Amino acid sequence: MGKTLKIFDFDDTLVRSSNNVRIQHANGDVTIVSSHDFAMYEEMPGDYFDFSEFEKYPKHATIIKSVFSDLVKSVNIPGIKTIILTARSNAQPVISFLLDNGIPPTVEVIAVGSANPKAKGQVVDAFLKSKEFDNVFVYEDNPKNIREIEKITQGYDINFDYQYIKTEHDKLLEDFVKEVMGGDQKKAPGAGIIVLKKFDNEYKVLGLKLYGRYDLPKGKIEANETPFDAAIRETYEESSISNLNFPWGLEPITTVEHLTLFMGVTEEDPKIRKNPETGVYEHHGASWLDWNEALQKFTSYLQPALGYAKKIIERRGI
Repeated sequence: MGKTLKIFDFDDTLVRSSNNVRIQHANGDVTIVSSHDFAMYEEMPGDYFDFSEFEKYPKHATIIKSVFSDLVKSVNIPGIKTIILTARSNAQPVISFLLDNGIPPTVEVIAVGSANPKAKGQVVDAFLKSKEFDNVFVYEDNPKNIREIEKITQGYDINFDYQYIKTEHDKLLEDFVKEVMGGDQKKAPGAGIIVLKKFDNEYKVLGLKLYGRYDLPKGKIEANETPFDAAIRETYEESSISNLNFPWGLEPITTVEHLTLFMGVTEEDPKIRKNPETGVYEHHGASWLDWNEALQKFTSYLQPALGYAKKIIERRGI
């Protein structure tokens, strides 16, 4: 068996920390996201990215034990070259953290200074050109980086394998897919609000973006909570919108599967918040969509409710 190149990402692969990316938008708004959220973020015109927190020692770092254990084992196995390949631009905080946690200085830390997967691919390509390696194994939380490194290895006669490190976001995605696809499982009762805002006398619908589709602010009805109270709470927790009027009444306008839905109007703009229990951003962004966009881009099981809401406005005005 030939020599193996083992590649470990650092943030959200070996450790989780409270270091964040600060995004300054063209309109002056600021969004703060984790490194994993940033990997999923779709850049908008005028965005400015501040990575300064990643120039520092990891804040409130928690070791991901199963992966860190593999790192410790790899360091001491003959025939394995172990490297840390990070998107950070400064390797020293990573080196310091690893030394503090028992990893010898012989483990090379390479900081590529870019979130572009090609940057990591170029480093791997340079290693493989030496013809020393017959195997490459990658530990990563970003599928784009895994695919790029796999593509590089295909240019060489070597074996490739990887371990994808799941995060809280992956669990959210799995739950999201289950929700979209439906199924026989009984779902806990939930509630939400179709939030509207007027632009030039036309209403637009608030859409919370998640993995390429749009969702309403909604969630589970807690014990001793009415559907309306739950809808108000979830709307604030997921979009920061609290100032709502209900010109069509305080009764639900419809139900969809396990959800009770209300319709309200606001003059506020959304700001994505972390889930107060998990500390995770449950959505990647928010937009005001016209009715045609909403009926095309929302998850399919919510589209009939949006169509019904549109008809209410057309019939009753306001």
